[in-house]
Amino acid sequence: MAKTIRVSVTVTADPSQAFETYTDPEQMICWLCEGAAIDLDNGAFALWGSSIPGVPEGNDGNMHLVDAVPDRRLEVAWKLLDDDTTFTVTFEPQGDATKVGFEHTGIEDNDWAWTVGSFWATQAENFRAWIERGVAGPRFDYRTLAPGDIEVSAEIDAPAGEVFKALIDPEMVGQWMMSDNVTIEPEVGGSYDLAGWDQDGPVKIVDLDPDEKLSYSWHSDWVGHETLVTWELAESAGKTRLTLVHSGFAPDARHDSYRTGWLGFLVQIKYLVEEGPDRSPVDWEIIDAVAV
Repeated sequence: MAKTIRVSVTVTADPSQAFETYTDPEQMICWLCEGAAIDLDNGAFALWGSSIPGVPEGNDGNMHLVDAVPDRRLEVAWKLLDDDTTFTVTFEPQGDATKVGFEHTGIEDNDWAWTVGSFWATQAENFRAWIERGVAGPRFDYRTLAPGDIEVSAEIDAPAGEVFKALIDPEMVGQWMMSDNVTIEPEVGGSYDLAGWDQDGPVKIVDLDPDEKLSYSWHSDWVGHETLVTWELAESAGKTRLTLVHSGFAPDARHDSYRTGWLGFLVQIKYLVEEGPDRSPVDWEIIDAVAV
């Protein structure tokens, strides 16, 4: 059964500015992709590069514009791997802001749907950062999809102490891990529990060095054994490089949705720390997909 991905984000910009940001090739290259060919008058809309799922090296003809209503709507057909998919972007005025919605339909493979879902959620976060603050956020490199252990990183414009708080403070962790009742005992052997994450999630802290390192065990019914999640922080000139390593997978085991999902969480941490706790979350769901 084909899956449907739905993502929405509210940005402090009017629909005209939001539409322009998503259809101006020069801006798209700044915040989303390595290449863009967009000419709405002539039915052209194509994105490519390492940060776009499918990893086209150039404009391979797999995207084309279906419909465009200025300041309101875009619809693009996308031959994504073997699937004939379509994504639609809508721009809805909300007072002084705009609710931007992304819907992507037609992906058949369950794990690939979660991988692409992480792409849409992450690009929505980066879209907001670019349009509101001119910040070009981290992009996932889809050429790095590979079996084995996972490593992703991002630079955060804040000292290590502020970043570490986002990893250990239950309220902040709940915001970026999407859990309403987080329990964290900040000591080795202490619980690191996310309510509702029964089949997949953290268990207990195994290493703790404030402002420098945090490790906890991770349980997954789908992996079949415990793995290890390690966060390392390196501060320089008031900024912090936050690196996530998820280890303990079999060398030939592919967990692409984990790999892209962790980058999505890193992006959320980055903006939560930089912008503060009042930022509105990006909403997203994958319809007819099974959790992995």
